[in-house]
Amino acid sequence: MAKTTTFRTNWLPWELNRSSSINIKRLNSLEDRAHQMEIHWLIGTAGNYTDISKQLDAAHPQGRTLVLNRYARPWQSGTMVRRMRQFALPTSYDAVWNESYRTKDSQYVRTVTFWVYQCEVIAAAHCHSMPQVIGMHRPIAKWSDPPYRRLARMAERAAYALGWDTCSVTIQSTSDANVISIQNDTSSNPRSYALDEPQEGDSIVRAAPVTRRDPEWVWRTYEERIHQDALLLGEERSNEHRQGLDLSFGLDAEFILYHAERRKIIPASRFFDLAGEIGCDAVRVNGKVMYPIMELRPQPGDYAAALVPTIRKLMRAASISVNNVDRENGSMIACLAGSKPLNRFPIGAHLHVAGKMCTTELIRALDTYLALPCSLLEQRRERSEHRRRAGYGTLGDVRQHPHNGAGGFEYRTLWNFLVDPSLSAELLSAFEIIVRHYWKLPGREAARDPIIAAYNEDSRHVYKELAINRLTELKMFAEDKQQLLLSQLIQRLREEWTWKEHTDVRIAWIHA
Repeated sequence: MAKTTTFRTNWLPWELNRSSSINIKRLNSLEDRAHQMEIHWLIGTAGNYTDISKQLDAAHPQGRTLVLNRYARPWQSGTMVRRMRQFALPTSYDAVWNESYRTKDSQYVRTVTFWVYQCEVIAAAHCHSMPQVIGMHRPIAKWSDPPYRRLARMAERAAYALGWDTCSVTIQSTSDANVISIQNDTSSNPRSYALDEPQEGDSIVRAAPVTRRDPEWVWRTYEERIHQDALLLGEERSNEHRQGLDLSFGLDAEFILYHAERRKIIPASRFFDLAGEIGCDAVRVNGKVMYPIMELRPQPGDYAAALVPTIRKLMRAASISVNNVDRENGSMIACLAGSKPLNRFPIGAHLHVAGKMCTTELIRALDTYLALPCSLLEQRRERSEHRRRAGYGTLGDVRQHPHNGAGGFEYRTLWNFLVDPSLSAELLSAFEIIVRHYWKLPGREAARDPIIAAYNEDSRHVYKELAINRLTELKMFAEDKQQLLLSQLIQRLREEWTWKEHTDVRIAWIHA
């Protein structure tokens, strides 16, 4: 039997054959034992389609066990590089999986290893010599600040793309003084994520499972974090059982302003400030930060679909502002939604949840039950056209978010589906049901290779029926009004309804 690592202080061990593992079980009071939470960590072990995962599924009730690395698979270096590029992650062609990689000795190259836990980086260090050698790491305290923040985002996305919940990712980056100046230019706008995208000179060179060969201080960080999450998840389950979860839902949605007669995109910064419920968002073009995108940010609500009336008010207010600033042409400026209107800037609707712990299980459920159905409604594109998912809209695009101390996350995979009040309410209702009940939902097909490939290639026929079936499952947890909205959404999918991105969405919102 392989060695099993266990904790003995306030934690119950559970022996598991043929795997190095950690089991963490919260010791609840007797009345809460039916809702206790266990975390099993498959250490350096790929759980995808293995007997280990099957044993855990059979031995423990669904939703009361979180298995880290359940969907992980062993990679070869070449297949790892291809997967990274599927997720639009800049990766060296000679990058390696769980092998030695010698760093470049140069004052112009920064080499950093990030250790990812579920959806976030929990440790980082500069690498000297080969990154897998103990003692060759110099810890970084503030990896969430520039210039490390965008690299940390790359590492988080890389771990998710590979299916590993505990993973080390080594990235090399060429120092660039110009990058620093750009970051300083936008430091006053914390909402802007334009600088979090990879830049020229960034490249993933190595990824590997987390094992006891990693530095001791990193290992302790993982132990402490898993302990903490077991407590938080157990408390979350207990609260849900007693009184329901106290959640808050919000979003920020991006739009393009377009003058059809002039055939010109009108910068949103001409009409709106950066911050506020109606603002603008940044993009980086040839190293220069611009603000062409209008963004609606309604105040959060207790129910996701309750955002729809607020969105209507903001859309009307935005239309009035445009007309007031440009009285001659304001009425002729269209507001475009979708995924990549005019084939210029990729846009999306980013969904926020406050008061909910972000786990990879939840994000994979959102990918399966929401992203797959939503992609079926997206405007079809010719293969020659640039598609939003070539860098934006990839599965599992999520960011942890403080939400004024409540905790939570921002799910960024979806195109901007706020094309009319009805579709918005349908998808927002589905989003809320998934967030509240994901641990009772069995589907995680978006973690499987064939579905990932079909999603990225826009081969909708591969997963159309799967998406409809998964949406139908949500009805088991829906209230009466949500039942109707889900039925409408399923009917759209059956009829193969899609949005036309040249349509001015103001018409549907203002006159609804």
